[in-house]
Amino acid sequence: MKSVLILGLGISGKAAADLLLSEKKGVIAIDRKKKELGQAADVPKLQERGLILFSEEDEIDFSFIDFV
Repeated sequence: MKSVLILGLGISGKAAADLLLSEKKGVIAIDRKKKELGQAADVPKLQERGLILFSEEDEIDFSFIDFV
């Protein structure tokens, strides 16, 4: 499975995540507002579908990312 990194989960980031998840891609997102996004209605639904969400403070291994 190809993995894609999305920088920011604003309107376009969420739309990209939704599309990529529907195409069975691995989706990893980084957003500085991780805590606030966890409260939003749509982000937990994306996480249930496989989105992995990090904040910019998290330590991330980028070696498995295929596309940004």
